[in-house]
Amino acid sequence: MSGLVRVKRDGFGNIVKNAQGQPATTDEIWFPQILIGRTYQGSRTIEFDLWVDEGINSKGDFFEGKTFSIGMMGTGYPNANACLPVTRDGLKTSYVGNEDYWDDRTVKFKFESYVDPGSAGSDNRELIGTCTTRTTLNLVGLSGSQEALAPPKQSIRCDSATYAGYAQGCIFDHETPSIALKESNHPNAYSHISLAYFNPDATHPKPTDHANAWPVNVDGIRKDTKKVIPGLSKNRLIHRLYQYDDEIRQTFNRAGRNTGRAQSACRWSYYPTWNGTGSFPWVAAGNQCDEFPFASTYEGAWVWWQNSMPDDAGSYQPKGVNYSVKPIPSAENNSWGGSAPGGVRSYYVYDRMLDGDAFFIRLYNKEGVRQNH
Repeated sequence: MSGLVRVKRDGFGNIVKNAQGQPATTDEIWFPQILIGRTYQGSRTIEFDLWVDEGINSKGDFFEGKTFSIGMMGTGYPNANACLPVTRDGLKTSYVGNEDYWDDRTVKFKFESYVDPGSAGSDNRELIGTCTTRTTLNLVGLSGSQEALAPPKQSIRCDSATYAGYAQGCIFDHETPSIALKESNHPNAYSHISLAYFNPDATHPKPTDHANAWPVNVDGIRKDTKKVIPGLSKNRLIHRLYQYDDEIRQTFNRAGRNTGRAQSACRWSYYPTWNGTGSFPWVAAGNQCDEFPFASTYEGAWVWWQNSMPDDAGSYQPKGVNYSVKPIPSAENNSWGGSAPGGVRSYYVYDRMLDGDAFFIRLYNKEGVRQNH
């Protein structure tokens, strides 16, 4: 909804207040609106359809027969090129008409986002640009009115990160990203991760597991430390990990270290008597070692064993062994963690999760009822 009002003034030009202490009005007009935005994988364009519904409401006669302009403006970051309005192929930045023209009418807006390497900065490898838009409503050719409400803003992030699955793309980023884990689709993964939410101290590794499964001398960690596993609420997010970790130069990357530490925890928590020869003992049962937070996050298993926490996307608080491992069927683990619809890697692609992006898991039981908020 957007509207224009004419403020009531006394004989001295002062604004008159109503009983609620708000500026009183002599005339009003209201345009019911629905705004639909679209972005596309493989493109740094943003499109909007703005529908002015039937039932434009007015009060007083000041706005009768007047002409109105409805438009959309955008602000770009790191520069104006990140939010350029498109004015070709019949598209405009604003459209003009009287009340009859606007009744039940749809108009279109389009923006393009360009961020060249020279302007992005050395720390912007993905050429990230932000386009912030809002609609406008004006009375054409006349003064004496003002917008009644501050229109909501839309924030869109565009990037050219090739590792996100497409060479470029844009997302609306006003909500905290999250991925759904449904018990009906992945029952064993759900059982594992929901336990990490409802009773984290019941997950493995535990202080009572084999000594090799639980760190003893890590800074600030005691054997009886309570677990606080991140990634299951907006208050404790996890962060996608993509880049190799250049600060700690080893032969495998950070995700590889996460997986290695998780597999070690699976071994010593569930199979402490295994002699270490041949395949992991859970493989013979058709299982894989499921880990949470994922190996593809900064909060993966490796970080909780470090004496000095790295300075990157995560805060890693409170100190503790804040991860969980459990062998689950290989097919399900591959599905949940993979590129099929509903899988983690699929989520990374379609939500364009970049290195360091924060997100959390939404848990849904068999009845489809969400379990965490």
